[in-house]
Amino acid sequence: MAQMDLTVVGKSVGRIDGMNQVSGRAVFGTDVKLPGMLFGRTLRSPHAHARIRHIDTSRAERLRGVRAVLTCLNVKTPRYGRFLKDQEVFPRTVRYVGDRVAAVAATDPDIADEVLELIHVEYEVLPAAFEIADALKPGAAVIHEELSQYKNYKGPYQHPNIAAILHYGKGDIAQGLKEADHVFEERFETHPVHQVYVEPHATVAQADPSGKVTIWSSTQDPFEVQEETAELLGLPEAKVRVIMTAVGGGFGGKGHLIDEPVAALLSQRTGRPVKLVMSREEEFMASQPRHPCVIESKIAVKKDGTLTGRAVRAIFDTGAYGGFTPMPVPGGITRMGGPYRIPHVKIEGWRVYTNKVSFGQYRAPGDPQAAFAMESHMDMVADALGLDPIDFRLKNALQEGDLSPIGEKWDGIGFTETLKRARSLGAWDRRSSRPGHGVGVGCSERSTGSGTSSAVVKLNEDGSLTLLTGAADIGTGAKTILAQITAEIMGVPFEALDVIAADTEATPYDKGSGASRTTFAAGNAVRLAAEDLRGKVLEYAAERLEAAAEDLVLEKGRVSVKGSPERGVSLHDLSHRRFRVEGGPLIGNGTFLENRRNGPNFGTHVAEVEVDPDTGVVRVLSLIAVHDVGRAINPTTTSGQVEGGVAQGIGYAVTEQMVIKDGVVQNPSLMTYLVPTAADLPRIQSVLVEGHLGPGPFGAKGTGEAPTVPTAAAIANAVYNAVGVRIKALPLTNEKVYWALKQLKKQA
Repeated sequence: MAQMDLTVVGKSVGRIDGMNQVSGRAVFGTDVKLPGMLFGRTLRSPHAHARIRHIDTSRAERLRGVRAVLTCLNVKTPRYGRFLKDQEVFPRTVRYVGDRVAAVAATDPDIADEVLELIHVEYEVLPAAFEIADALKPGAAVIHEELSQYKNYKGPYQHPNIAAILHYGKGDIAQGLKEADHVFEERFETHPVHQVYVEPHATVAQADPSGKVTIWSSTQDPFEVQEETAELLGLPEAKVRVIMTAVGGGFGGKGHLIDEPVAALLSQRTGRPVKLVMSREEEFMASQPRHPCVIESKIAVKKDGTLTGRAVRAIFDTGAYGGFTPMPVPGGITRMGGPYRIPHVKIEGWRVYTNKVSFGQYRAPGDPQAAFAMESHMDMVADALGLDPIDFRLKNALQEGDLSPIGEKWDGIGFTETLKRARSLGAWDRRSSRPGHGVGVGCSERSTGSGTSSAVVKLNEDGSLTLLTGAADIGTGAKTILAQITAEIMGVPFEALDVIAADTEATPYDKGSGASRTTFAAGNAVRLAAEDLRGKVLEYAAERLEAAAEDLVLEKGRVSVKGSPERGVSLHDLSHRRFRVEGGPLIGNGTFLENRRNGPNFGTHVAEVEVDPDTGVVRVLSLIAVHDVGRAINPTTTSGQVEGGVAQGIGYAVTEQMVIKDGVVQNPSLMTYLVPTAADLPRIQSVLVEGHLGPGPFGAKGTGEAPTVPTAAAIANAVYNAVGVRIKALPLTNEKVYWALKQLKKQA
C-alpha cells in the first residue's frame, strides 16, 4: 500500500488499553487474588560466596500459619538459564549476597516475613572475587567449580571464571592497522544500573489436583517462562499455563525467570495458590541489572579521517550467574564498531563471573556500553585530527549496500539522514558558545531482533475482529500497533478490533518482548494472518457477489466490486451468514520466522549541557534524538519510546549507579538510587526520520531500545566540549568532573 492509501497505519490513534490503564482496571501481578491464596517470601544469602553446610527449618515449620518451607535439602531441580545453564532454584553453594537460600509460604504476609527469621543456616564462607580484575587473577576464587559440566558451556578459556568468549569481525585487523596513519588506543569503563520498573516482580502460581500449574506473572516472555518452568518442575509444557498480567515496566528486567518456579513449587507442596512479590530492596539485590563493562578500544585512521580498522576487547561483568541473557555475551558486543564503514574489524567479548548480583537484560543489553566507548573514542580521534565530530562521522557513515562492521548485510540504512537532521536543528551551532556550556553528539545502530512469532485473526459473527497474539505488551503500546496493522489490512475501523495477548494456553507462540522485535516479528506474523483472512473474506464474498476475488475491494468494513460500490456486502452480513448457514468463522493464520539481524534503527543524539566549574555538576539542558524508524506505525507511541529511552540514557550517564561494596548493594532503595524525575529531565526533542524502510510491516523498524543507546556518549562528549575534561568511566558524577577539572588546572 502506498503512503496515501494508509488509513490507520501512520496515525496516532489512542492506546487500545488506555482506559484500563488510567482507570485502574488493568490487573497487574500484585492485583491477582485467588481463594485460599498463600503468601511467599524468600530467604537470601548474607554472604557473597559460601557453601551451605546445614539448614534447620524445624522452628519455622512449627510457626502457626506456615504451610511450606523449601530449601536445597528438600528440593532438587535441574540447572537453568536462557543460554548457559548455570543456576539452580535452591543452590547448595551461594554466589552473591541475595542468592536464594529458602522460600516459605504462609497464610499471612506478616507470618511469612516472621518465619524467615526462624530458619537457621550454617554456612562455610568461601573466598570471593568482586571485580573483573580480581576474578581474573591467577589463584582467584573459582566461582563455579562445576562450570565445565554446565549445558552450553563452550570452554575451557584462559581462566575458570570466564563464562564465555565470542569473536566477531571482518577483514584483517593487522592490515587495517598497517594502512593507518594513526592508531588511537583508550580504555573505558561502565557501571551497573537498574531498570527501576515501577512494579516489582510479582507472580502467582496455582497447582491443581490434575498436576496442571497456572502462573500469573508480570513477565515479558510468557512462553519462555512456560518452557523453563515446565523443565524445572519435570512437567510437559502443556501442563504449565502462563498468563501475562499487565506489566508496570520491564525494560528487559522481566524477560527471564525470577520467582515463577518457586511459586509453583510452593503451590505444589501446599495445594494452594501462592503469591510472591519482590520488595524494592530485593529488586536491587537479586534481579538482573545492566552489566558493568571494561572496554579496551583501538581505532586506526588515515590523516584525512578515513577509518581503516577497529579492534575491541569488551569484558562484561556477569555477576554470579551468566544464564539470564539468550547470548553467551551481551548483544552489544556486535555493535562495538558503531554505524561506520570500517574495512578491518576485530571484536572480542568476554563474560566474567564475579560474586555480585547477576547482571542481565536491560533495554539494548550491551549497546549503551558499546556506544559510550565507541562514540567517546570517535570524538577523541576527531579532536586529535582537527575534524568536526559530525563531519568525521559523515565521512565514515554506513551507506546503503555497505556491510556492517561485523560483515552483515543490512537493508534500509538511514544513518546519514539522522546526522544531517540532528545538525540542522540548531544546538550544534551553539558549541563552545560560552564557558561551561557544551554540545556533544553520539550515534548508534540497533538492529531489529528476530525469532518466531505466530498470530490468528478471526472474523466474528457481528463483523468485528479478534486478534490473538502471543506478543507481550509491557507498556510499549504493542497491542495498539498490532491492532493498527490488522485494521489497515482488513479495511476496518481500528475500534472494530479486540486483542487477546500473551496467554500460553489461549494465544499462539511468540518469542517474547525484547530486542526491539515485537513490531517486526509479531507485526509480520499479524500481517500474514490478516492477509490470510483478507484473502478468505474476498473469496467468500466473491461467491455472493458473483465476481472474481481480484475484482473486489475491502474497505470501511465492506466488500464491494471495483467501480460498482452499490454491489457489495458488509463484513457483518457476510460473517453472520457464514456463522448461521455454514457454521463457522473465517480465520486467518500467520507465522513469521527471521533469524538474522536486519533493518537497524540508526540514531543520532545531540546533547547540550552546562557544567559548573566550581562543583563539577553536569546539567543537561536539552537533548535532540533523531531516529531512523523506517515508518512509524503510530508516531505518538514511537515518539514516546524515544523520549522514555532518552530519559533512561540520561540517568545512565549522570545520576544512576548501583553502588556495590564487597558484593553488597549499598543503595537498594529509590531514596538512595537516583533516578531522574520529570523535574530533572531537560527538553527532549524527538525527531522521527522516515523513508529508509525496514523489514517490519509497512516498512517499520524496531524503536523500543535504540533511544537509550547513544545518550550517555552524547552527554560525555558535550561535557568535554564544555570544560575540556574527558571522563572515560561512567557515570559523569560531579565528583569525577570536579577532580578532573582540578587535574586539568594543575597541568595548565
